Amino acid sequence: MKLVVAIALALACGVAVADSGSGAGSGSGSAHKKVIIDVPADVVAPVVSASASPSLARLGTAITLFVTAKRPAGTEVNLAEPIELGGGFEVVKKLSVEDKDLPDGTLVREWQISIIPWELGDLQIPELGVTFVQNGKAGQVATNAVPVRVVGVLGDADDPKLMRGLAPPKTIVGPDYRLIYAAAIGAAVLAIGIAFWRFRKKRLTHEEALVAGSGMIARRLDMTSERALEQLLALEQRGDLDREDDRKAGYVAMFEIIREYLGNRFRVATLDLTTSELVKKLGSFEAGGLIQSWLEGCDLVRYGGLQATEREAKAALGDARQLVISTTAVEEARAA
Repeated sequence: MKLVVAIALALACGVAVADSGSGAGSGSGSAHKKVIIDVPADVVAPVVSASASPSLARLGTAITLFVTAKRPAGTEVNLAEPIELGGGFEVVKKLSVEDKDLPDGTLVREWQISIIPWELGDLQIPELGVTFVQNGKAGQVATNAVPVRVVGVLGDADDPKLMRGLAPPKTIVGPDYRLIYAAAIGAAVLAIGIAFWRFRKKRLTHEEALVAGSGMIARRLDMTSERALEQLLALEQRGDLDREDDRKAGYVAMFEIIREYLGNRFRVATLDLTTSELVKKLGSFEAGGLIQSWLEGCDLVRYGGLQATEREAKAALGDARQLVISTTAVEEARAA
């Protein structure tokens, strides 16, 4: 009785009942085992079918195999795994589509399988197994085989005379990027040059502001000289030397800046030294006369009660800058 029901359902679904033998799965003659239909006696098997789009395909170009299963509500269906199509086809991707409700109360599920044919000629996509579970009982039915025709890139031309002869290789001229590379390098060099020019200009402007009023420019300012000149510039910008009430305090600040600078420049301790002691310490240096003259002039305002004018204060500030730059030049000459 089970065999009779299986045969009837197989004929209704358009599939063949397989025994223990095997049949051809593709046009190349590669063997593919046919799907065995197993349907319990008291269930309604799903109605399954298969079709391909396009049915005329080129070798190596993907086509889509559509598999549908129409079944009663409450029946679960799935494609049997693994999907084996023989040597003539390669499965690339499988996509299961959601179920659709039909007016008669049944459900339809569709699978889309992307496959690539690798053999020429009239081929057949073999039947696929669809498993199902209904009322706690499991079974399996098979789709119909799907015929497809696979052609090569030369179409259906079998006459060798219609085929083009061999042609010598052609040189493919690619784009020449050398001009682009050269332009990019040139742009990079130009950008670096502009950045360096701006940095150098900013540096020169800064140095010019530091040595303003000194009447000379050092060949190179080191950190010691630059720090002292920056402090002198800050003193000038505060305006202590411009105001009569603050001028003496400005002289005191200017003296301390130069004393700290001389200690750092000539590597001597100057903090607790008087002017005469400091002059004596620096007497062996080439710029000792200039240093003594400036320090003693500063002391006349700090301790001697001399009331310096604004003009005299500005001149003292310029001499302080000149002292720094002169001793910087002396140090450079000694180092050379």
